Amino acid sequence: MTAPTSSSFEKVITAVLFVPFELGAKFVDDFPTRLTRAKQQIDIARRLGKNDVDHRVAAATATVHDPTGGSVDADGHAAIIGEARIEDRPEPTPQPSVSLVDELALVDYDHLPASHIISKLDGLTIGEVDAIGRYEVANRARRTVLGKIDQLRAESA
Repeated sequence: MTAPTSSSFEKVITAVLFVPFELGAKFVDDFPTRLTRAKQQIDIARRLGKNDVDHRVAAATATVHDPTGGSVDADGHAAIIGEARIEDRPEPTPQPSVSLVDELALVDYDHLPASHIISKLDGLTIGEVDAIGRYEVANRARRTVLGKIDQLRAESA
C-alpha cells in the first residue's frame, strides 16, 4: 500500500495557515535583536548630528586673528582672552577718499575681484600700476594683485 498523497488544495491550505504562524514566530524571536540594532543606529545618528552641530557652532563662533592686533569672534566682537576683554584695539583705518578711488585707472576698482584686476593690469602704464599698488596696499592688500604688480614692475625695470 502506498501512502496517500496530499492534494494541491491541502498544500495551499497548509501554506496559508502555517506560513504566517512561522513568520510570526520568527519575528517574535528576532524582535529583541532588531530592536537593539535600531537603538544603536539611532544613537549613532544622534552622536553624528550632535558632533556636526557642535562643529558648526564652534566654526561660527571661532576666534579669528584681527589684523589690527586684537582677536575678534566671527561677528567682529572683541574676544575674551583669560579674564580681560580686548577693547583697546587701534581704530580701523578710515575708508579711502572717493577722489583717490576715482583717480585709479580701473573703474569700480573696489567691486572688482582680484582675477579681473590682474587681467587688466597688463594694459596700464607703470604709473597707473603704481597707483593701484599703493591703493591695494592701503586697503585690501590682496597677495595675488600685489604679486602681479611686483611682476609688472620687475618687467619694466
